[in-house]
Amino acid sequence: MIVQIMLQSGLADHSAGFFTGELRAGKDAMYLLWTQPAGTDETTDTKYSLAFTPSNQILTMSRAGDTSTDLIFSGDAGVRTGGRLSTPHGDFGLDIETRELVVPDALWRLADENTVRNDAAAVEEAIQLHYFLHLSGAEPVENHILVRIRLEKKADTM
Repeated sequence: MIVQIMLQSGLADHSAGFFTGELRAGKDAMYLLWTQPAGTDETTDTKYSLAFTPSNQILTMSRAGDTSTDLIFSGDAGVRTGGRLSTPHGDFGLDIETRELVVPDALWRLADENTVRNDAAAVEEAIQLHYFLHLSGAEPVENHILVRIRLEKKADTM
């Protein structure tokens, strides 16, 4: 399903706005994919991919652009998972301590292509993350991420 997606991070000065992407439900996971065009912060297009597996409450987030990341978040608060940060200055491993992960059940209904929407209203849901990044030899970095997913109002068919 085509949706509008905005990623807001406490580590960024601003949000780049909404971008067109895709929300899909697979057999065991839900996927969110979008591309952010090159702009003031990036010299190349940046591709984002999120996958959420409800059976183990794991969210993976990948970002491929000038700087690339592969991060794994756990729905179990306090559990440490791993990640990788690749920059022009080198690659870095990191630990991620998830404090909160919220993936609304309503996203599954949006992602399911077989769901019939009878209303004409716009729908917006959000994935919420609160976590600490642990880099070797450095103080933990706290961050909040909000991924807003919006399905636009249906156009009138008359």
